[in-house]
Amino acid sequence: MTALVLALMIVVVGILDVISTNASIAAGGQETNALVLALMTEMGVWWFIPKLAVHVLVALFIMWLPSRRMIWKARICVILYTLIIASNFYIAEWAVV
Repeated sequence: MTALVLALMIVVVGILDVISTNASIAAGGQETNALVLALMTEMGVWWFIPKLAVHVLVALFIMWLPSRRMIWKARICVILYTLIIASNFYIAEWAVV
């Protein structure tokens, strides 16, 4: 059950990361991840598809191999992504004010 919840959270934070990244960039922010920046350059508005595909694959992997170590790594990943999402929304909010 924990693996399923974490797998869903991985996908949700991926979606929120895409939304918050777009909001941050629209407000004048910049993408700092070189790989994602390359995706944005090459794929334009469709850059989020491979990014979310990775999140879905990670979620499937968590559900397929729900070891104790994997569960802890997934928890840390969700916490880190939450901080990144908060930072992106902060940048977007700060630029509007």
